Amino acid sequence: MKIKMKKVTLILMFNLLCIKSFAQKQDAIDSGRPGQSVSVFTTGKNIGQFETGVGFSDFDQSYTSNVFLRYGVTDVIEVNGGVSYLLSETDKMTSGLTSYNLGAKFHIFEGDTMMPSTAVQLGINIPSKNLSEQRTFTSLLFLLNYDINDRLSYTLNFGVNLDLEKSQINELNSNGDKVLDGEGNPKLKDITYFEGVYTLNFIYKVSNKFSLFLEPYGVFNRYIAPKIKINLNSGLSYLVNKDLQFDFFAGHGINNNESLTLSGGISWRVDFK
Repeated sequence: MKIKMKKVTLILMFNLLCIKSFAQKQDAIDSGRPGQSVSVFTTGKNIGQFETGVGFSDFDQSYTSNVFLRYGVTDVIEVNGGVSYLLSETDKMTSGLTSYNLGAKFHIFEGDTMMPSTAVQLGINIPSKNLSEQRTFTSLLFLLNYDINDRLSYTLNFGVNLDLEKSQINELNSNGDKVLDGEGNPKLKDITYFEGVYTLNFIYKVSNKFSLFLEPYGVFNRYIAPKIKINLNSGLSYLVNKDLQFDFFAGHGINNNESLTLSGGISWRVDFK
């Protein structure tokens, strides 16, 4: 079974790498900011992109900074990666690197009036051992984008985060109660931890410079309540010129304890041709 899965994975990666360049070249910067959604479009061959921002969370009075870099290997293949940095205003001031990630995006299909543009994003997230309780995980995201009309469009992301290591959880009986061993201690079982992720980003172009967005997003997780987590972001972006964009947005948890978050950032594109 493992051999078959490896063959399927190799075949999929080979097909992605062999995709012909049907992607339409972007005349202006297409940033993954603002919001959680990953853009369906690659930067374009020999074009680099720098996306960074600072966020504030009211839940723990903390500030988070992140930097994300993207580079187009071809018109349809992009490599990317970034880091996140935490500055917390708790009783004891805490600061430092929280995680870094590496990934690649493959643009598969250029959309038309009937079908959305489609891409795949593969990545790995490695947390800092000092400031994060998370574990290393890989991610697979399917990316879709569709223009409803000249002003309104949406970007849809859905996929999975998969833990690279085995995790342990309490074993439960059919009634949902913990199963105990002979000594009265909860029995544990090994699992491969994973969660589904989703974002749906609606973008409305007010003008050639200003855009507004509304974005519900969250995760599906069978191990942690609520099993379907829903959050909401909303904000705006301002296109200074074809290579520079500013943004600001606010977010809040809908059915969880995530409180108000604020974020502002900048995206900058550089042509290395």
